[in-house]
Order: sequence, then structure tokens, then C-alpha cells
Amino acid sequence: MGTSGFFSILVAESDGRPVREPSYPSDMRIEAGQFCPRQLHDKWVAREIDYDDPCTRGRTFKTWHPLWDPCFWCSYGHEHGSAAPLLMGYQPRYDYSALKNNHQNESHEGFKGIVADVGSHWLYVSLHAQMSSGSRFHARYHTVVIAAVRKSSMEMELELQFKADFGSLTVRKRSVGIVGVSKKGEELRCMLGYKRHHRLVNIIDPRQIDPRWKYKKGDRLLREEYEQWATRPMCSEISNAREPAIDFKDAGLAKRYVSGKETTRLGRMKGGRLHLYPSVNRELRSKDWVIDGDLCKFSDGVHGKFYTDVYGEEVRDGPGRNNARQYIKKGFRTKISGDFETTDPWLGLYLNGIRGELRNIAFGIDETKN
Repeated sequence: MGTSGFFSILVAESDGRPVREPSYPSDMRIEAGQFCPRQLHDKWVAREIDYDDPCTRGRTFKTWHPLWDPCFWCSYGHEHGSAAPLLMGYQPRYDYSALKNNHQNESHEGFKGIVADVGSHWLYVSLHAQMSSGSRFHARYHTVVIAAVRKSSMEMELELQFKADFGSLTVRKRSVGIVGVSKKGEELRCMLGYKRHHRLVNIIDPRQIDPRWKYKKGDRLLREEYEQWATRPMCSEISNAREPAIDFKDAGLAKRYVSGKETTRLGRMKGGRLHLYPSVNRELRSKDWVIDGDLCKFSDGVHGKFYTDVYGEEVRDGPGRNNARQYIKKGFRTKISGDFETTDPWLGLYLNGIRGELRNIAFGIDETKN
């Protein structure tokens, strides 16, 4: 029997009695619809899984959490992208690479993750790039985490954590195309190759602007702002010139001019007020990106647990203060090819070939911190 139109599903407790409200922690005040206190945020942690490393044994790290707390319905003011613990059973340890990089100070809000369905595996790719901070324009190396879980067994088969080289800061100029934003940056772009390592960002300067971008009449802001970040990950092979890239759509912040550190916030005028972009729309793009332990640049390839420097450039003898744990299961190999986006504002599962739209998650985000 077929049906059409709208219908309602009524959900109630089995015994007819309401669920008890969660008890409030005694050391904090929590209000629904408001920002959560820091003490509640800091309860979202992941435990270190490497018991061989005395530097991290027993330690906890900040990890993924939803934008809205599921018990108290307060907002944390920022989001971390896809719900890796719920979609693939993986808990990222956000400040692990920073710890291994001489206790580097990385903003917790800057970790943005994508869980993509790539066939036999769930793939997690995380990049540290806080969209509301201009510091991302000036740092060449940013934390990247790549993890993979086999769907059929939910077994973790890959976890790489390293400071990835994103090369030169680049921009589209009206007359000459993509160039470095400075003489030194242009030299680095030519040395590394634009396609392999780059950060393509917005410049709010009419003399430098991409002709495809037009100023909106009356508010002098750009349409369709986005940034593109690309790098060659460790233990990877790309059979063409297109490196894996993450596009940040509606980046929320742009450089004011080619030179200098001045920045400007981006958004749209609505009702006479500037509404800042919340920077939650992202896309993972790659073509024939292969990850395999035999492709590690180290002499004979590696499998199982091993340690590298924080940049993933050389193998280290074992755990140590600045030695980062990596893992590739023997025989692991996967290929990622496509343009992955999501239409799910809560779990954030990314699928190939769909056109995503996440702006409805913006309520509850502090655009100056996300």
C-alpha cells in the first residue's frame, strides 16, 4: 500500500513518565540556549592510546564534541566538523601533535574534521585552521590527522598525525593568475609547486581580486568567499597533479591587503546588519589519492605502529618527547577520488558527488571564535 504527503511520528517514554533531567555539576551554572561554561566543555576528552610512550601515557586530550551539548542544550560556540566518534568510533586527540611539537600552543577551536565514505572504509581528515583567526595566514605548517576504519569490522587500520606543509600563501591576481602574496612566498610557490602545497586565500583589495568575485552593491563585500588548502600527505601517492585539498567555503576572515597582517571579517548584509560567515561549509577534493604503508618515503616502507618526527619526514627509533606515533595496518591500502560534501548539519557524513549546505548549523556559533 503506497502513501504520499506528510506524516507525523509521535515519540514517548515507554512507561509514560518523563525522563529525569540530568543533574547540574555543582561547580558551574548552565542555561539552555546560552553558551556553555568552560568547565563543561573541558569534560570532552579522549585518552591516549599509546601505552608505550611515557610522555603521554595516561594523558587526556581535548576531542570532538557537538556544537550543542546533548544533555543541557547549551552551545559551545564552535564546532569541529564531522562526528567521528559517532560515525566511525574514532576519537581524535586534538592537541597531540602540538604536544609533540615542543608543546606548541594551538587553538582548540581550530580543529575541523571531515568523515567521508570512501567505499570499504570510513576516512577521517582533520586540519587545524581556525577560520576566525588571521594566524592561519602566516603559519606554513598545520596539524593534519588522517584516520581510516574498515566498515565491515570497525577496525582502526590507519592513523597518521603530523604537521603538514601547506607551502606558500597564494592569491589569484586579476592579470597573472595564482601567485605568492610576497616575493619570498612566490619563490616558495615556485620551489614546491602550486598544486602540491598551497593556501589559496582571499585578498580584499580591488587591484588584486579575482575577476570572478564581484563586490556586492552597497556593502563592498565579496560573493562566494572560500579558501583552498592543499598538501601532499605522508605515505601517499597521487597519480596526477591534483593534490588532496580542503575547500573552506565562506571562510569568515580574509586578508585586507596583499602585504601586512591586517584582516577583515566577511559576511552578508541583512536588515542593515553585517552577519558574519560562520565558516562551517567545507569540501574534501581529491583524485586518485592512494594511502599505503609501502608509499611512506622511508626506505622500506613501514607497517604497524611506528614513530616519526612531528613533520612525518623521518622515522624515529621509538617513543620520545618529540616523536609522534603513527599506525598503518599491514596490507592497508585505499584510494580516495571525488568531491566530498555533506548535507547533514549534525553528524556531518561526507559523500561523493552531492552538493552540501550547512549554513543552518550557524545558530549557536560565535563567529569570532569558530
